[in-house]
Amino acid sequence: MKLKQNVSIEKFKNGISIIGEYLPGFHSLIFGFYVKIGSDYESEKLNGISHFTEHLIFKGTEKRDASQISKLIEQYGGMADAYTARDHTSFYFHSIPDNFEKIFNIFSEMLFQSSIPPREFEKEKNVIIEEIKAEQDDPEELAFENLNRIVFDGSPLSNTILGKEEIIRSISREDILDFIHKNYTEKNSFYSYVGPLSFTKIKRIVEKTDCLKGETKESKNNLKIKENYGKKIYVYKKSLQQFHVTMGVKTSGYYSEERYPLSLLSGIIGIGMSSRLFKKLREEKGLVYTVYSFTDLFESAGMSGVYFACSSENYRKTMDLIKNEFDKIQKYGIDYDELLKVKNQILTNIVMGYDSLSGRMGFNSKSYLYKKRMISMENIIRKYNRVNIDDIKIIAKKYFNFEKFNISIVGNLKDFKI
Repeated sequence: MKLKQNVSIEKFKNGISIIGEYLPGFHSLIFGFYVKIGSDYESEKLNGISHFTEHLIFKGTEKRDASQISKLIEQYGGMADAYTARDHTSFYFHSIPDNFEKIFNIFSEMLFQSSIPPREFEKEKNVIIEEIKAEQDDPEELAFENLNRIVFDGSPLSNTILGKEEIIRSISREDILDFIHKNYTEKNSFYSYVGPLSFTKIKRIVEKTDCLKGETKESKNNLKIKENYGKKIYVYKKSLQQFHVTMGVKTSGYYSEERYPLSLLSGIIGIGMSSRLFKKLREEKGLVYTVYSFTDLFESAGMSGVYFACSSENYRKTMDLIKNEFDKIQKYGIDYDELLKVKNQILTNIVMGYDSLSGRMGFNSKSYLYKKRMISMENIIRKYNRVNIDDIKIIAKKYFNFEKFNISIVGNLKDFKI
């Protein structure tokens, strides 16, 4: 399969780089500003500050307040948003080509002249705390948060993106300003875009803008992450009707060659209605409504596992059946048809994602974030296609040993023991 990539990368005189892809067949574009900072780089004392800062960047400059900024962007048809991940923070907007320069000027003012008004700081602190509480009220989110904590215990990867309520309450406006000064810098950030404006035209507009000139070098994440096996955590929630169960193990990271057989194995186990666990647990036994597998890959490491929700009386039976499926794959492997099916599923998802502006910019940006160069999509597809049934069995034996899985449960039995 051939996927055309027309990506250019250039560093401006002010030190910031831009990675752009000219797509003449589209009628809108997406533009983003990426900062190499997220929860994986935070200290325990300031866990959550990356996400808090992301919120505050939108809250006004010396020239305009938050409502004026959003009104101006939307007046030109722009749609701006942001997110914080474990290893980066992204601010982005969609626009039509004719209005790009007008929206970019407002967008860059918001990013690089943010004044963090004291009143907005206190107000947004409360918004973040409400967001934390909402996540704590979601049993699936809470189960995953606790799983992440025990899988990566002893390293910054155990941090949550939102942070804890008591930490957010303790963060001062001066902490935020210092954080921006140290991290929102040319060496620690870059621009990215995908759309029908030429690289030359985008570059001419963007390179006139100066970023903040802070003191830090590029954030480095050379983490040594210990292996945590068989850890368990249970949280009682009286209001629930089900057990929400996540189980997972640490794996290698985003650019390890293991990602290809690992993603395929995850698909065989629990992605889609023809996956092993969906057929066994839901279609054949009727024990669950929701079950799926997951593989999340980050710069330094990853995590692979299974989530399901069931009645408390079905928990033990469900876990036994999951163990049986893991054991069968380790002992007998998989058949060729199973592998071919999941390859087609994953490659279709890759191509569908790459057909969207946001998916393409995300892929390009992650390539630059981790490798400082463009990764060939065709090369990735070739590596998936090269995986054979022996590779799947090897990766299953390495990672899908049931006894090594860490388990996090949010359930409705008060004195339950895992």
